[in-house]
Amino acid sequence: MPTIFVGIAIWALIWGVMQHWPINYRALYIGMMLLPLIWVSIIRQGSLIEESQKLAVKTAGWLRDVPFPIWTLGLGLIGWVLRWTSMPSVNYDDQTLHLHLYPELLLLHRASFNVQEQIWAVAPFLTDLLHAVISLVAGEESRGATNLALALAIIVITIAALRRMGVGARGQMLLAILTVSTPLLGSLLISMQTELFLSVLGLAGFYMALDLRSSPSVMNVAGIVTCSALCAATKLPGAVLGVTLLIVMFAMLRWRLARLILQEASPFFGVGLLLILLIVALDSYIIAWRMTGNPVFPLYNAIFKSPFFPDVNFGDSRWFLGFSLINYLKAFFETSRFIEAQDYTAGWQFLLLLPIGVYLLFRRKDDVRFRLIAIPIFGFGLAMFAATQYWRYLFPVMPLAGIAMGSMFVDQPKYRMSGFAALTVLCIGANFYFFTGASWLMSAPAQIAFTPQGKDALISRYAPIALLNEHINRTSPGARVMYPAEVPYGATLMGTPIYVHWHAPLRQKAFNALGSLREIRLFLAQERVEFVILGAGDPESVSKAENLLREHVASWGIIEAKEGDFTLYRLAPSPIPYRAGFGYNTDQVSADLKTGDNYAGEPLWANEKPNVIARIPLHQALQGRYKVTFQCADKAGYFVAQINWNIGSPYYRLVGCDSSTETFIDTMPVPPKADTGEIYITARGTPKVSIKNMEIEFY
Repeated sequence: MPTIFVGIAIWALIWGVMQHWPINYRALYIGMMLLPLIWVSIIRQGSLIEESQKLAVKTAGWLRDVPFPIWTLGLGLIGWVLRWTSMPSVNYDDQTLHLHLYPELLLLHRASFNVQEQIWAVAPFLTDLLHAVISLVAGEESRGATNLALALAIIVITIAALRRMGVGARGQMLLAILTVSTPLLGSLLISMQTELFLSVLGLAGFYMALDLRSSPSVMNVAGIVTCSALCAATKLPGAVLGVTLLIVMFAMLRWRLARLILQEASPFFGVGLLLILLIVALDSYIIAWRMTGNPVFPLYNAIFKSPFFPDVNFGDSRWFLGFSLINYLKAFFETSRFIEAQDYTAGWQFLLLLPIGVYLLFRRKDDVRFRLIAIPIFGFGLAMFAATQYWRYLFPVMPLAGIAMGSMFVDQPKYRMSGFAALTVLCIGANFYFFTGASWLMSAPAQIAFTPQGKDALISRYAPIALLNEHINRTSPGARVMYPAEVPYGATLMGTPIYVHWHAPLRQKAFNALGSLREIRLFLAQERVEFVILGAGDPESVSKAENLLREHVASWGIIEAKEGDFTLYRLAPSPIPYRAGFGYNTDQVSADLKTGDNYAGEPLWANEKPNVIARIPLHQALQGRYKVTFQCADKAGYFVAQINWNIGSPYYRLVGCDSSTETFIDTMPVPPKADTGEIYITARGTPKVSIKNMEIEFY
């Protein structure tokens, strides 16, 4: 096992250096990865076959020890959980940030490290680099395959550690199922959050430490130190987990550590590995310090005062609920207050079984090594929960907590183990009952994502902007695209995403200060924006600058594509030459208007019954522009802007009545082969809406 993680660190060093230069090509990576495989297959062919045979014999023996019904049930439950890795990457953080490096390597063949475009561009997310390289070699986005491998690693190392503890095969299987049943694991499998990789590092580091007391090995020491360095490279809080692993190592060896290193390690190996690990662990922090003046940018910026972020310590106030035992207990019943999930999804074993497991662990006298598992569990767990009461941050030590529960199945009377097994089964059942509440993305069955068509349907449902990004990647790679502030899903773009939300605070501040159409045009020119993506949100719920942008795009934007509620516009060099389709104002009524009781000189009234006011020819139009000024009887209501085409889905927008007089402007694609459109006006939540002016134009 140590060689696996030392190898990961070496590759992380090589790839981390390569990402600074435009040399990141698929063929180069494949060739580099084949070299050690060819060398190992030639030099160690016999030993590899022998080791594989030994592993197969051990696995077969373990399988024989597990009763067939338990094995079958366990395999089914574990497989049910692992299905979620097939889900497409539609998580907010993934689409905004974590997926960005793979498209950059495809387009630029290097990382951009542009903190003005994305404040997390220099953050120590080693998992983003690993994902990008794996995806580049695979030829497609590989988050699902990567997470599947990490989940399997958690299961295998958990079973191996429980076996080392002395837990029988049945108990190993039961506790492996318990770990997999944790609802939070399901939400991590469908995302690129770092906690999944950190949990593997924590498990592996502790497992390697178990051998140090009885049979000290330089390679195990190297493996533990490597896991600690990788923890620091994965996320700043990961450094805390890495420190706890080092403490476990020192506690196992004490003063024998120095003697072991001096007697068994060659100077070349020791100095070389230490240099590699220092670079891997500190590389991102050094880059951040050099580029921003803050080594942990954007965190703790009230201390470092980088000009690229406000002088505040970054944090999400939603999760500052207070560090207390009461809040820990509340997390199991009011989970939605501690993470973006439904209640009762925290993992019931951490309430019912963890205290029992830790108590029995410290009562055990024959093998005190496992007591040291309390160091990462409580050292890291208490530090994270004290800093912020966000449940996901605790996951890196949750599999370790599962190992601590193994003490319930070692050297206990049969009746006690039966009771503990029943309690474990109860926790597993409760976890699975609430499992899909761990993420709103799990409301759809996982099997939908088994086919490419199903994946596209899920992306269209949960992240339609990602499909617009695919369109741009095919037609205009390298484009500069501006995203809506509320859904800045630009990570999969093979180009430059232009964000105007807090991930780009300097641009957000400049954009929100815009107060006229002229300033909007100047801003777009300065940012060299080629495409704009707009949503169908209520104009009254967004800023003045966003409404001005919508008005500008209505005159200068050519609709390229539409997915869900989002429309992609290409900005034209001059205003679009729209032609009149329908017009109405209080002074003159269009000849096509079917007003009923209305007449020229009086407002046109919309009530709660849909009313067709005109049927208009389209003359092969590609898109339309809808502009209306209206006044509502009740400010809590809505005006419904609607056009039903003779072919295709209708245009339908709800516009809020937040002020005395509203002006709404929008564009819409005209369905292909549509010949006519019927204009409807309707009031919602208000008795009537007075239409002052209405213009509908086509291009």
